[in-house]
Amino acid sequence: MKTAHDQDELRRLIGVVAGLRAEIPAIAVEPWAQYHASVAAHRTAAVAALEKLGAEEGAKTRDSWNGTFIILAGIRSSSTGGIAAALCNWQRAAELKLKLEAQA
Repeated sequence: MKTAHDQDELRRLIGVVAGLRAEIPAIAVEPWAQYHASVAAHRTAAVAALEKLGAEEGAKTRDSWNGTFIILAGIRSSSTGGIAAALCNWQRAAELKLKLEAQA
Protein backbone atom coordinates (compact mmCIF):
# COMPACT_ATOMS: atom_id res chain seq x y z
CA MET A 1 0.00 0.00 0.00
CA LYS A 2 1.21 3.49 -0.79
CA THR A 3 1.96 5.96 1.95
CA ALA A 4 -0.23 8.98 2.67
CA HIS A 5 2.59 11.14 1.25
CA ASP A 6 2.45 9.29 -2.08
CA GLN A 7 -1.32 9.68 -2.19
CA ASP A 8 -1.04 13.39 -1.39
CA GLU A 9 1.46 13.81 -4.21
CA LEU A 10 -0.83 11.95 -6.61
CA ARG A 11 -3.74 14.18 -5.58
CA ARG A 12 -1.55 17.23 -6.23
CA LEU A 13 -0.60 15.94 -9.67
CA ILE A 14 -4.26 15.26 -10.47
CA GLY A 15 -4.91 18.93 -9.68
CA VAL A 16 -2.01 20.01 -11.88
CA VAL A 17 -3.28 17.96 -14.81
CA ALA A 18 -6.86 19.18 -14.28
CA GLY A 19 -5.58 22.76 -14.33
CA LEU A 20 -3.64 22.18 -17.53
CA ARG A 21 -6.69 20.61 -19.14
CA ALA A 22 -8.77 23.65 -18.17
CA GLU A 23 -6.32 25.90 -20.03
CA ILE A 24 -6.89 24.06 -23.34
CA PRO A 25 -9.76 25.71 -25.22
CA ALA A 26 -12.40 23.53 -26.81
CA ILE A 27 -12.50 23.35 -30.59
CA ALA A 28 -15.39 25.47 -31.82
CA VAL A 29 -17.25 24.17 -34.86
CA GLU A 30 -19.62 27.13 -35.08
CA PRO A 31 -19.21 29.50 -36.76
CA TRP A 32 -17.38 27.56 -39.42
CA ALA A 33 -15.23 30.56 -40.34
CA GLN A 34 -13.51 30.32 -36.94
CA TYR A 35 -12.98 26.57 -36.97
CA HIS A 36 -9.37 26.56 -38.23
CA ALA A 37 -8.33 29.30 -35.81
CA SER A 38 -10.01 27.36 -33.01
CA VAL A 39 -8.10 24.18 -33.91
CA ALA A 40 -4.83 26.12 -33.98
CA ALA A 41 -5.51 27.68 -30.56
CA HIS A 42 -6.44 24.28 -29.14
CA ARG A 43 -3.29 22.65 -30.49
CA THR A 44 -1.02 25.48 -29.31
CA ALA A 45 -2.43 25.34 -25.78
CA ALA A 46 -2.29 21.53 -25.70
CA VAL A 47 1.36 21.42 -26.75
CA ALA A 48 2.19 24.08 -24.15
CA ALA A 49 0.41 22.04 -21.47
CA LEU A 50 2.31 18.88 -22.37
CA GLU A 51 5.64 20.74 -22.39
CA LYS A 52 4.85 22.33 -19.01
CA LEU A 53 3.97 18.95 -17.51
CA GLY A 54 7.32 17.59 -18.64
CA ALA A 55 9.36 20.60 -17.55
CA GLU A 56 7.72 21.24 -14.19
CA GLU A 57 6.60 17.78 -13.06
CA GLY A 58 9.07 15.49 -14.81
CA ALA A 59 6.49 13.73 -16.96
CA LYS A 60 7.80 11.69 -19.85
CA THR A 61 5.74 12.58 -22.88
CA ARG A 62 5.57 11.93 -26.59
CA ASP A 63 3.21 13.38 -29.14
CA SER A 64 3.42 11.95 -32.63
CA TRP A 65 1.32 10.91 -35.59
CA ASN A 66 0.22 7.70 -33.88
CA GLY A 67 -0.80 9.17 -30.53
CA THR A 68 0.14 10.98 -27.39
CA PHE A 69 1.77 9.18 -24.48
CA ILE A 70 2.27 10.37 -20.90
CA ILE A 71 4.08 8.73 -18.00
CA LEU A 72 3.80 10.58 -14.69
CA ALA A 73 3.98 9.26 -11.13
CA GLY A 74 4.23 5.71 -12.45
CA ILE A 75 0.96 6.02 -14.37
CA ARG A 76 1.00 5.65 -18.13
CA SER A 77 -1.71 6.94 -20.40
CA SER A 78 -2.13 7.37 -24.10
CA SER A 79 -4.63 8.49 -26.66
CA THR A 80 -4.91 8.60 -30.41
CA GLY A 81 -7.36 11.48 -29.92
CA GLY A 82 -4.76 14.09 -29.06
CA ILE A 83 -3.03 15.66 -26.12
CA ALA A 84 -6.17 16.78 -24.29
CA ALA A 85 -7.55 13.25 -24.42
CA ALA A 86 -4.27 11.77 -23.15
CA LEU A 87 -4.30 14.23 -20.24
CA CYS A 88 -7.90 13.24 -19.49
CA ASN A 89 -6.96 9.55 -19.61
CA TRP A 90 -4.05 10.12 -17.23
CA GLN A 91 -6.27 11.99 -14.80
CA ARG A 92 -8.91 9.25 -14.83
CA ALA A 93 -6.28 6.55 -14.31
CA ALA A 94 -4.78 8.45 -11.37
CA GLU A 95 -8.21 8.96 -9.80
CA LEU A 96 -8.96 5.26 -10.20
CA LYS A 97 -5.65 4.35 -8.59
CA LEU A 98 -6.48 6.50 -5.55
CA LYS A 99 -9.93 4.97 -5.33
CA LEU A 100 -8.58 1.42 -5.50
CA GLU A 101 -5.90 2.13 -2.90
CA ALA A 102 -8.56 3.58 -0.57
CA GLN A 103 -10.55 0.34 -0.88
CA ALA A 104 -7.55 -1.86 -0.10
